[in-house]
Amino acid sequence: MTVRLRPLQEEDLRRIYDWQRDPALYDHLVGDRRDVAWEEARDWMVRHWLPQAPHRRYALCAADGAMVGCVYLLAVEGAPDVLEFHVFIADAARRGQGLGRRALAEALRVAFGDLRAEAVRLEVLATNTAARRIYDDAGFVETGRRQVEKRARPVTAIAMTLPRSAYRPR
Repeated sequence: MTVRLRPLQEEDLRRIYDWQRDPALYDHLVGDRRDVAWEEARDWMVRHWLPQAPHRRYALCAADGAMVGCVYLLAVEGAPDVLEFHVFIADAARRGQGLGRRALAEALRVAFGDLRAEAVRLEVLATNTAARRIYDDAGFVETGRRQVEKRARPVTAIAMTLPRSAYRPR
């Protein structure tokens, strides 16, 4: 099954907002859920998400064309040749089908090809063993750890980096 990344469009924002309101989505993500009204969220997303440079935000589309999540390649302040990778597959029925692995491969192709990054970094929860396995297989190496709070419990977040020199297209 292939995936496709396409730039986010204004009509995607409501779907993302609805996905982000689901607390279960955040069980596997380092970031925390923030509850804000649709109008406030929409205004913020239009101002900060739709302009592409220096960040790139994509709709993650499955082979059937359905938008099933998002991929973000964000510029790292103070490191213009480093991008930070974020992914989420919001459609729970589509998880566990290899979409994350294919989304990562496509994002790395864009990051190291079109965007000419020298490195891609990410954070993953230590409890998210499936994602960790994908990142290990892609050649990411652990660069640090920190504690984050998830549902009032401490969880370890693992920082990982893939330098251009270690990138192997898949």
